[in-house]
Amino acid sequence: MPKQRLRARAGALGGWVLFCGLCLLGWTSRVGAQQPATPAVPAAPAGYQDLVTQGKALLKADKYDEALGKFEAAIQQAQAEAQAAATLSYLHCLLGLVQTQGGSAKRAAAIASLQKSLELDPSSADCRLELAKSQYEDKQYSEAQRSAEAVAGQAGADAALQTEAGALAKRAQVMALFAEGKRLLKSREPEEA
Repeated sequence: MPKQRLRARAGALGGWVLFCGLCLLGWTSRVGAQQPATPAVPAAPAGYQDLVTQGKALLKADKYDEALGKFEAAIQQAQAEAQAAATLSYLHCLLGLVQTQGGSAKRAAAIASLQKSLELDPSSADCRLELAKSQYEDKQYSEAQRSAEAVAGQAGADAALQTEAGALAKRAQVMALFAEGKRLLKSREPEEA
């Protein structure tokens, strides 16, 4: 008999513990009772990586302006998180790449972003080549030539990048010479021609 009494007490005790636990969790003894609404917990601010992921998804969906906003927010968030210079350089380069897709209207901003990236990490051959391409498109041929030559001569850079940079440097040199010749011809007096 003592074993049965012990089991009964243990069962009752277990039920009591379960009841107390449910009360602590907010359950009531009434079935179907309405629970008071709990205030919504504000979402944690998105980290820069989340913002980059969202920006890339927006780019795939051809939502250029919204993607730009996400990449700019990612830079601000990374700065707030005190991320390393290499991370900030990557983000500025990424922003510059997105801005190059905006055509001539965003080219100056793209060049500024790419230059900021290179200030933070001068060893980025990819970013420097993108800067050279943007400068070339903006008819800054001398600057494009210098940027492309820097990539072509950069030790440790990918061979394909160096080849592409070398070709771009030659095109930029030709265009710079052509632009200079055109300027000189325009500045001559008609009787000298």
